[in-house]
Amino acid sequence: PYGGSILSDPGIYTFSFTSAFGCDSVVTLTILYQTPPVLSVTSSGGTLAVTGGQGPYQWINCANNEFIAGATGSTFSPSQSGSYAVSTSENGCTSISSCVSVIISSTDDLPDTESWSLSPNPTSGAAVIRWSETTRAESRLEVTDASGRLIYSQKIPAGSDQAEFDLTDYPSGVFNVRIISGTRVIAKKLVKARI
Repeated sequence: PYGGSILSDPGIYTFSFTSAFGCDSVVTLTILYQTPPVLSVTSSGGTLAVTGGQGPYQWINCANNEFIAGATGSTFSPSQSGSYAVSTSENGCTSISSCVSVIISSTDDLPDTESWSLSPNPTSGAAVIRWSETTRAESRLEVTDASGRLIYSQKIPAGSDQAEFDLTDYPSGVFNVRIISGTRVIAKKLVKARI
């Protein structure tokens, strides 16, 4: 209670407090209501993207409600199937999106994970993906950094047996390299180091 009243609505409130000698003090209180940001998550090709809020963001594994270390960008590319959400805070208000399911698996249009190589690994920049058999459908190569931020994307035409990309302009670290066909994804880790 404030001035004998319970305040629950935003506004400007003025109260006069009286002592035994008359008016003692006048207090003005302003109550503001902060609307929490509304977050929406979409999934495309195994990459999650958030709209709403201003970041920084924090991606959450819905299976255990734990923060995913380093996943603080507006996009996140999980390396395993599961349900994921994202949170952000603005003006002291925290919002959490609904959980979105992602399925990471292979398909007949993509070679199995074991039938493609990523070399050199570790690399100092340039890397090549080679398949032991050609791809049967158009697919997409995506490279994400440890926070899940997409840093490289390239179309791979059907019938390809290799794809090249270069991480020279990026700092050392662990990157996720994913091949996507429709909603199916196969992935491997690539280490970039100064060699």
